[in-house]
Amino acid sequence: MRLSPDERALVRAFFADLAMAVPIIGLGFMSGSASGTGEAIRATLLYIIDIFSLTILLAINRRKFSQFEFGLEKIQILVQIAIAAGMGLSAVFIGSRIIANLIAGVETPNYVICLLFAGFSYINVMINAACLWGMVRANRSDGSIILRGQIRNRIIMLASSVAVTISTAAVVIPDPELFALIDSIGAIFVLCAILYTMVTMLTSSVLTLLDAPIDERDKLAVVREIVDQFDNWSSVPFIRTRRVGYHKYIEIGLSFDDGAPVQAAFETCRTVEDAIKQKVEHAFVSVFPAKAPEPGSPDALSMAG
Repeated sequence: MRLSPDERALVRAFFADLAMAVPIIGLGFMSGSASGTGEAIRATLLYIIDIFSLTILLAINRRKFSQFEFGLEKIQILVQIAIAAGMGLSAVFIGSRIIANLIAGVETPNYVICLLFAGFSYINVMINAACLWGMVRANRSDGSIILRGQIRNRIIMLASSVAVTISTAAVVIPDPELFALIDSIGAIFVLCAILYTMVTMLTSSVLTLLDAPIDERDKLAVVREIVDQFDNWSSVPFIRTRRVGYHKYIEIGLSFDDGAPVQAAFETCRTVEDAIKQKVEHAFVSVFPAKAPEPGSPDALSMAG
């Protein structure tokens, strides 16, 4: 099975994460460190999201959802919302651990396990950096909403890995109170980073989940390209535009004089279609002959969305 660039990037990241799952999760829960425990919780939830994201991306690229006319973008946005939800659950668990430490006092850390965790966490920093670079490169040539969401997720993983590596390595400090302070700061950093990314992903996803109009500049470009072929068509029964996620969908119906050659009509449609694709980025354009509206009909030259 041949994989696309975005699929390869996610598959490599998944197996890299899987290789680190046991030491990061196991040692994190046993460390007695707030930041280590928080990292273990975050990793557990987001590994599950990794599997879900990769499964959906593979299904989309193999046209498993081809029955949805405008649904592919929305499915990818739903995956992005799932990633943000996973981050939210991580934040809840990490926040509860920080509050518990403030109320009941910091648990005595396990010196050896904290150092082991710091060592594996450092390796995880290198892996996250390599995975992030691979995803960014794949996004340049074959980007998708799922991949962009995973890039944001990977940035958080990298930042939290750096913070946790430093905070758990601070167990070598002989002063328990100073270690507890550094450990709490590390946990709070991870929490804030997760919350920031979660909020930005949710706000952008919820707004783009609904059909939205294309902007006025793109609408003007569409009209201009139609007008440029004014001599070749008689009327415009409809212009429908919508934006779903990053993609824009444009449907145009052109009517022609009775007796006009069919081949010439379709050539005009293709000319308009190609011109619009060049002027409007990320556009799926469909231009085809349509029945002329009745005189005075409000459907003539209508622009929906």
